Formats: sequence, C-alpha cells, structure tokens
Amino acid sequence: MSDMLSISFKQMLWKYRTEKSDFGIVARRLLEHDLRDFRSRDKMNEYLVKNGFSEFFIDIANKLFDEFDSLPNAEIAITGNGRGIKMRNRENIKRKYHD
Repeated sequence: MSDMLSISFKQMLWKYRTEKSDFGIVARRLLEHDLRDFRSRDKMNEYLVKNGFSEFFIDIANKLFDEFDSLPNAEIAITGNGRGIKMRNRENIKRKYHD
C-alpha cells in the first residue's frame, strides 16, 4: 500500500471555501488569517477568543477541527526546515526610511 499524502488544516478549509453553509463562512474567514498559529485546537481557540470572534463562530471552527482530526492523513502543521523567506511589511519599511 502506498503512503498517503498528508493534508494540513488550511488545505482542508479550501474544500469548504465556496460553500454557502456555516462551514463555508467560517472557512473563508479563517483562510483570511495566518493559520500557522493553529498548531492545536487550544491555540486556535485562544486566537479566536483574543480576536473577538463569537461563540457560534468558535463552535463551528471546533467542528471543522473535529472533521480535520477524523481524517486519516491529517497533519496539524506541515512545516519546512525553518529556512524559508520571511516577508517584511512594506509599510514599516517605507515609514522607517522615508519619514
């Protein structure tokens, strides 16, 4: 049997991005945010509470995470070797050198 490719939480959310259901709404909203912080359900809940999301939104996000956990090839974080390019905010660079 061949090895299964792993799937990240973000990749699973792409499946729902066009739906007009609760899952679709939450998936689109979560895809707007930096999902690297979602290393676990607890981290995701901390982030959502800190940023003022509603209880309903958090419940639906947890249901999405439950579905993600049920996948046999789910992997919380697919990370590289840590040598990636880090993007800098262009606005901060402009302010620093052009003020």
